[in-house]
Amino acid sequence: MSNFSNPCPALLVDVPRHSNVTVLRKLRYAAEVMESLNIPRGVRRVLFRRMNTDKRLMWQKESDLSFVGFTEDGAQWLVGYTDIKLVGVDYLSVASYEHMIPAHVVFLKSKEIVIVEALKLDDVEPGMYMLHCLPLRLAGAEGSPVRSAFLQGQVLSLQVFLSCFSDMCSQLHKEMKTMQSIIFCQMKPAACMAERAWAHS
Repeated sequence: MSNFSNPCPALLVDVPRHSNVTVLRKLRYAAEVMESLNIPRGVRRVLFRRMNTDKRLMWQKESDLSFVGFTEDGAQWLVGYTDIKLVGVDYLSVASYEHMIPAHVVFLKSKEIVIVEALKLDDVEPGMYMLHCLPLRLAGAEGSPVRSAFLQGQVLSLQVFLSCFSDMCSQLHKEMKTMQSIIFCQMKPAACMAERAWAHS
């Protein structure tokens, strides 16, 4: 993920709703639909906007298992026939519910593709943007919550980057204070017991 924490170009594409590559079961047809997206060779970061955005699934409080995600075949085609190294999607999983494990295995087995899930892509025009992914520095973790921003124009990018970074630090600070309170509450009874034991000794 460190290769993508700095600003980098990314392509936002609208996947055809009538023949969605992520729900197709034949590799040949999946290839045809992928080619219809006109993703140029050499593009390494692609954000896929699908029917999930139309249904505003990312704004719902409850999960919806009808979400659109990659099938195993679609993932295999993307890994084998494109230069894409970052896949961004508009729901909580890059894989469809029916292909949850097989599609994830295809992506993760390559060890080269970064998956960015749960993007809110409403009211964003398809095209090239500068993508900023700001992960938390978590030692030993295989993934991280990310504050993502993508925009056009380098003049505004620094301002948005710093704003997102500030928001993320603020949220992390709140979470750390919560953890400290929990730890303190857990330690307090033990400290009281130790104090009573010392008084009676």
